[in-house]
Amino acid sequence: MNRVVFLHRPGQVNMGGKIMRCDQLSVIASKHLGDRYHFEVASPPPRRRPVRQRRFAQSLDGAIVILLKNALSAFTPSAIHVLRARVRGLCIDHLDIPASQETLGLADVHIAASFRGRDILEKTLTSRADISQSVEVMHLAHHADPRLTPAQDEPENFGISYFGKLSNTYLPAAVAGSVQSPDYGRDYGFSSVIEAMRSCPMHYCVRERSARPAVSARQAKPFTKGFNAAAVDANVLVNRQVDDAIAYLGEDYPFLIDDASEQSILEGIARARDLYGSPEWRRGLEVMREVRARTAPEEIARQLGEILALF
Repeated sequence: MNRVVFLHRPGQVNMGGKIMRCDQLSVIASKHLGDRYHFEVASPPPRRRPVRQRRFAQSLDGAIVILLKNALSAFTPSAIHVLRARVRGLCIDHLDIPASQETLGLADVHIAASFRGRDILEKTLTSRADISQSVEVMHLAHHADPRLTPAQDEPENFGISYFGKLSNTYLPAAVAGSVQSPDYGRDYGFSSVIEAMRSCPMHYCVRERSARPAVSARQAKPFTKGFNAAAVDANVLVNRQVDDAIAYLGEDYPFLIDDASEQSILEGIARARDLYGSPEWRRGLEVMREVRARTAPEEIARQLGEILALF
């Protein structure tokens, strides 16, 4: 059976101790593609153990290896050479990290977790005529946390919360009192965060673009906050500048705000509160159900299957 190994940096964890793009993706893939592939998750030995690193790279002989964003930096140059020579196929899943010129030609496939990220990768490759014909760019949407399911009953009252690291959003002081933000720990108490996500009718997904245009031009983030909201049948408050928001929600989604200014956010929350339970609120939920279908586990597995079929 074909062997597929998701590799991440040693010690890397997120989402309540789970690496969504490795651990959870491996489980999804095993369920839907397990008749054709055997999926594993691993991390290399520390760089200070070069012999062990080379042996680890040799152990991946014949496998299709998918490196999570900066996992390649965990390898010594010697181990990278062995890895490249031994594996059947090498993919880099960039997630939200820009591709470097050093790795562009190293991988067979560069994976983008967002439509915008795919566009950036394709544009970057056009500047490298020496490799552009031999390297593929593929889209693999980020999945929602599989632990998330819709609550049985709609909450009686409106509420809005942000679920994630505060450094990844923009929450002005004037808005903070209106938006709840539970502790996003790794393991302890994370089940309470899952329950809070399921019981919250609106998720806060406002994000500012980088103040540095050069960074914005090279970096894209998947719309994971929106996918998690869709998984629990919640609406989202999101500004139009958030990567892939319009691609999934459409231009006329009722809770898009024009920008990440304090005024736009406050007006958006007030409007959502006024519309809670109305036909317009229901229309927003219908859009979110379409998003849920577009990022369902079987659809994620189908996209991954297209990547693996290249090898």
